This record gives sequence, C-alpha cells and structure tokens, in this order.
Amino acid sequence: MKIEPATKNDLDVLCTLFNQSRSANGSFSDQPYSLAEFMKAIDGEEILVARRRDDLVGFASVWANENFLHHLYVSPEHIGKGIGKRLIAECVRIFGPRMSLKCIKANTQACGFYEHLGWQAAEEGSGPQGPYILYVCGRNL
Repeated sequence: MKIEPATKNDLDVLCTLFNQSRSANGSFSDQPYSLAEFMKAIDGEEILVARRRDDLVGFASVWANENFLHHLYVSPEHIGKGIGKRLIAECVRIFGPRMSLKCIKANTQACGFYEHLGWQAAEEGSGPQGPYILYVCGRNL
C-alpha cells in the first residue's frame, strides 16, 4: 500500500469513497455529496490517499495551518486492514504530533478507533452533525 498526496484526477473517486463510507457507517445523513459539495468540504486542505495496487482505498485531509485532521475515510470493504492507522501515522509524520480532530459521538466505531490509537478526548461540543468529541494526538504513532 502507498500513502501519497492526492491528485486532481483522484477527486471523483474521493467523492465516491466519501459518500460510500458515510453511508455504510450509519452515523451520517444518507444524502450524498455532489462533487461540488465535496470540493467545498475539502477546500484548502492537504489530502493524502491510500492506494492498494491502483485502487484508492482511503484518504485523510488536514487543515495544515491548524494541524487538524478534518476527514479520514476508508472504503467500507477495506475497513480493519490498517489503512486508517497508516493514514493517521503519515499525517502525524508530516504535520507533527500536535494534531487534533473532531469525531461525532454517534460514530462510536470511529471514537473507539481513535482512542485505541492513543488519541485523548480533550473536550466535547456540539456542531451541525450533533455532539462531538475533540481528540488530541496522545502519542507519536
């Protein structure tokens, strides 16, 4: 598997993966994002993709100025194969260990994943998608 920066040619596939992952998770609205809506959601972010052979199987996007992991999505058929962990490790390597992220509380699978990796809950809040936990990177991955 390769972790590398996304290219413009990846955007359609990223949007599809984003929608499939959110739908399969069950914690998000079933309304899929159009490509334009997806582009707005990642505007200004650094995006890393995970590729297995030539297939794009996951991505992470980071607001680099704030060291904030905004999106982490893995293709539903590739969950549990270490892809999310590798993407996060590469984000921490590139952007430094002082990273943070928000995870909606209803997404208990993702909250457990981040906690398993050593991310620590720093505060709770509420946003457009409901209550969330702000996590900070608790160790170098």
